[in-house]
Amino acid sequence: MNPSAVTESAGRWLSRQDSTGPREVQLVCVPYAGGASSVFRDWAGALAPGVELLGVDLPGHGRRFSEPLCTDMARIVQALADEIQAVRSGTLCLFGHSLGGLIAYETARELTARSHGPDHLFVSAVRPPAQRVTRTLHTLDDTAMLTGLIRLGGIPDQVLADEELIRVFLPMLRADLMLRETYVASDGPLPRCPLTVFAGADDASVPQAELPQWAECTRGDFELVSLPGGHFFLHDHEPLLALLGDRLTVHRTAERGTNDD
Repeated sequence: MNPSAVTESAGRWLSRQDSTGPREVQLVCVPYAGGASSVFRDWAGALAPGVELLGVDLPGHGRRFSEPLCTDMARIVQALADEIQAVRSGTLCLFGHSLGGLIAYETARELTARSHGPDHLFVSAVRPPAQRVTRTLHTLDDTAMLTGLIRLGGIPDQVLADEELIRVFLPMLRADLMLRETYVASDGPLPRCPLTVFAGADDASVPQAELPQWAECTRGDFELVSLPGGHFFLHDHEPLLALLGDRLTVHRTAERGTNDD
């Protein structure tokens, strides 16, 4: 962890990875299935000054481990949007990886419906919302579910290497799989902001040919960017953060110009 970054709670859902200097852009990051805000712990020091990074912890994850798990997407999105609105201080960008990408997308739609839409939406390693998942791993026993996840490349290597960690993660993964496998896109308004989709070139779980369909999920500009790696390419985060940082710089410059007027 970068020593200049300090993790602190910004509420029940958000953990702030703080950095020194003025905060011109807020970046809310939603992790993959089984993940927590700590996934993004090292990002704050790698992003440019002026970016306030807020990681998301779902119920039963991370620092909310003692809370009951939640498998209701609408409830998650409503509560997360409430907290984002409460802490929002200007330019807002959302990022989500895998399941987190769908949560970020639905949260963007909810905020748009409230006339407080984000300024940029970033999603990575996730199929377009219209592509329904037909598998039902969340209904299988632990062994079969874990085997299916391994086949999909859906578990980070550091978790697979620790049997005790796997036992801790299984209820979390089952709840998150249920969220993903029962997901149906909401009927809310589409985001009006730019949408950037990041994809792993070797991610077998996300067909590359489907990804241009994400262009139909925003009324703003659309961008598709391929990065080396598989489903968890974000763990080799330097290429991703370089691209993310470039796009955030545009918003930081715009926010600075607004404040100077």
